[in-house]
Amino acid sequence: MKEVRKCRMGYGFLLALLVCMSAFWPREVGAAAESATPSPSATAEPTELTKPEAPVITSVTTSEKGIWVKFSKVEDADLTKYVVYQCYEETNGDRKHFLDLTTIAASQYDKVMADGGAFIDIESGFIRLGATYELVVIAQAERPVKEYYNGKNITVHHSVYSDDSNVAKAYMPQRKVLGVNVEAVNNTTTELTWVYPGMVQGYEIQCSTSEDGPYYVAAVLHGTDISSWKHENLQFGTTYYYRVYGIGTASKSYTATTVKCKLTFAKPKRVKSKMLGPKKMKVTWRKVDGAQGYIVYRSVTENSKRKGSFKKYKVLKGESKTSLTVPNVSNGTCYHYKIVAYMEKDGVTIEGKPAKHSRYADYYGHKNETKSSRKKRIYGNRKQEYRYRTSGKYMKTIRVKVWDFAKGQSGRKVTKVKTIRVHKNIAPTVKKIFQEIYKGKERATIYKVVGHSSRTNQHVQGVGIDLNTYSVKPNGDIVKAFRKYGFSGGVSRKQKDDMYFSYMGT
Repeated sequence: MKEVRKCRMGYGFLLALLVCMSAFWPREVGAAAESATPSPSATAEPTELTKPEAPVITSVTTSEKGIWVKFSKVEDADLTKYVVYQCYEETNGDRKHFLDLTTIAASQYDKVMADGGAFIDIESGFIRLGATYELVVIAQAERPVKEYYNGKNITVHHSVYSDDSNVAKAYMPQRKVLGVNVEAVNNTTTELTWVYPGMVQGYEIQCSTSEDGPYYVAAVLHGTDISSWKHENLQFGTTYYYRVYGIGTASKSYTATTVKCKLTFAKPKRVKSKMLGPKKMKVTWRKVDGAQGYIVYRSVTENSKRKGSFKKYKVLKGESKTSLTVPNVSNGTCYHYKIVAYMEKDGVTIEGKPAKHSRYADYYGHKNETKSSRKKRIYGNRKQEYRYRTSGKYMKTIRVKVWDFAKGQSGRKVTKVKTIRVHKNIAPTVKKIFQEIYKGKERATIYKVVGHSSRTNQHVQGVGIDLNTYSVKPNGDIVKAFRKYGFSGGVSRKQKDDMYFSYMGT
């Protein structure tokens, strides 16, 4: 410890310095000049001061918060403090340096030890996770020494240090491993993944079939570039719990996140669905090896944002039963599915992870249809809109029944048939709209219908429709029918008998 104590001046040197400075001290007014030579007693060598007893480190405890050091108490009336140092070697190994880590007053010794020991906080910046430190403790006393100087007796206190305590090593824990996740790869294998926490030299993976343990060491992996591990030959239907610890040369993480995985079937892949008509929906998926069949859970809601309550809808027996036709679906209603592979074992049904899938019944357009879905219906994978001169091949002419007056603008209503040309992919929707208008209680009259034309870009695309009617109502049967099937628009502001609707919302 000599290097950190260079400031400790020798007694003789200090006394000599005081003697030299006394020549320049002022005398009392009127006093006769005296010789600056001090008395013999002022320059006499003092007796050697007694060192305090060296403390003994009894325990070192580490955590992710810091280091606690406990050591023996030094019984000394002049004792003022204890200092905990870190000692370490230079790169050439020639000598040791010391870093003051923490200090406690002698008067606080009992309280500090009762609280766990002298604490070195990791927030201080002196220590870090994953490192090893050699620690020593010294005791410091202030010895009173009586001296005679310049005709006066004075008391001077000198700092006296004990010898170094024994050296104790503190092994700081490795950093906690974060981002730990586990998934079932197949019926007998799980896979763990995690994020490299820094500083660690490898990992210890512990496993148990109970969350509370006991845990056993399933694997020890060495290397800084490892971020996953597969656990094979496991028991189907069993839940496995895992903890991943970072390891270093002499320590490992003290804490770890517990993750679990029930070893069961993985979720079916590539779940798809399509409409087979106005009221039928077909759902398909890839088979899961080893499954005895599949359980389909279903929830029905008005829109895709609400998932509702799932109920068991269908049980399909057989590994290859990978499709389901759902009848009586309602257009514009959202159907949510959870599909799980299952196996019967010891009288218990073991279900795999669910594959989730949602779809609107959308044989026709509907009010909740997204913009992307509308574009897909009209353009497919095409990126550009149609030009008028080439758009005709994408159109279809349909015939629809409407009500109109037999003569003029009033009187007896009769059925008439109108033709309208629209995009072929919304032709069924447009036909359905006019059916509902025709069946409506209002028997709304329509005397002119215009679809695909060069009037506006929406007409060019085959998704805009103009109506001339004597039954203009802002919220009547006509407006309700068009909005129900995904069209926007309504009464024209320019002409009282004109209405305009667009499937694309513009």
